[in-house]
Amino acid sequence: MLNLLNPTYPSTFTFLGNGYWDKTFTDVGYTFFKSQVFSFSHLIEGPGSSYGGAVWNGFTVCNSGDNENHNAHGWIGNYEWGCMAGGGIKTDAEGNVMVDENGEVVVQKGLPYLVGYWNYMIEPEWWEMFGEWSPLDEPTHCFQILLDDDEEYEAVGMYVNIHPWTYYSNLYGSGPARPLNQEGDYFKLIIHGYNPDGSESGKSVEFFFAKFESGQLTQNTKWTWVDLSSLGEIGGLYCTMATTVANSGGPVAPMYFCMDKLQVRTKEENPIIVPVTNIINVPDSTLAGVPLTLTGTVVPENATNKTIIWSVVSAETTGATITGNIFNASDSGMAVVRATIINGLAEGEDYNQDFDIKVTEKEVIIIDENELSSIQIYSYQNSIYIKPLHAKPLQSAEILDMTGRLVYQTLINSNETVITPPIPSGHYFVKLISQKNRILTTKVTLIHP
Repeated sequence: MLNLLNPTYPSTFTFLGNGYWDKTFTDVGYTFFKSQVFSFSHLIEGPGSSYGGAVWNGFTVCNSGDNENHNAHGWIGNYEWGCMAGGGIKTDAEGNVMVDENGEVVVQKGLPYLVGYWNYMIEPEWWEMFGEWSPLDEPTHCFQILLDDDEEYEAVGMYVNIHPWTYYSNLYGSGPARPLNQEGDYFKLIIHGYNPDGSESGKSVEFFFAKFESGQLTQNTKWTWVDLSSLGEIGGLYCTMATTVANSGGPVAPMYFCMDKLQVRTKEENPIIVPVTNIINVPDSTLAGVPLTLTGTVVPENATNKTIIWSVVSAETTGATITGNIFNASDSGMAVVRATIINGLAEGEDYNQDFDIKVTEKEVIIIDENELSSIQIYSYQNSIYIKPLHAKPLQSAEILDMTGRLVYQTLINSNETVITPPIPSGHYFVKLISQKNRILTTKVTLIHP
């Protein structure tokens, strides 16, 4: 795994005041820099490509953790060195990536990470238009990651993070770049594989840092794991980028990204197992007689094995059973269930975690004339109808499928008939809550004509 605290060439990274490597603008002697088995391209066009120390491209190393908006100050030279996550990735004494209780990567300002700036003009796609300006005689890839050639390697994955200039440009625009505000807009990274002989494998993995869909811009500001295992055996990697903020001369958005903790493994090694540290977001309550779908979020997100097998540890008075991931209990009380992930800690070592589930007896109301009388519930065509005949006897209604999954929910503000949107044929639970917070649950079968 990449560890920029212990580089090979140079033997240490010296950082200037703004938090970037002091050789960032040096185009002699550092066409590649190396850490562990990885060699990263830097000013790959060689001598003269920095134009006297004025520009840089490819990869460099930074530790500023700056994630502020510097559109008003100008980014180039002064503020190119940040990452939106706020710092590099923290590891424990064994070198494992640390995560918090929510499964998010722990970051620390001052820890090093890679910043990449893509000079697309030297790429094969753009060489015909811009190649005459390059010191090179033929096109190449700006972002290259080469591996020691004395081993056979397979790709595992890496962490990436959106660069602050890109993030704020997507929000507000920057220079010639418009905001990322049109339907279908995107900003993405493409990671390609080299074969062991140095040829391009044709395999790639895409990661979207930002998308504008359904009228909304979403951007990923946290260190995020990208699984590269589909690239298989590799002799190295190269990266390209793409965005819809472009013109006939290429992208006009700031083409930066951040990267850290790249992982590969040798072919003879056992597969690297990233251990499970926690399972969160497991439901903790249900009603007796109402099926509950057991789900959980495995932490960390890049854990190697994430399939959860559920079992009952203690049913107590509930009569709890589990079929697949469906929990059923016939009576009230407290049940304990276990989540097991096979090989969740290591090869041959499972991860187990127990959870309490409180089962409450559902309140089935005998309909009386004062509260829930004369409520008609029936199915017709593709919908379920709930028709209260008295003024405002109910406050809400829910439709659940037989696994306990919520299909439809609505507030009821009058005695008008509630008609669900079209739903598939099947059996459903109808859960009604009265103005006095009493619950009526009944079952309805919907058959499409």
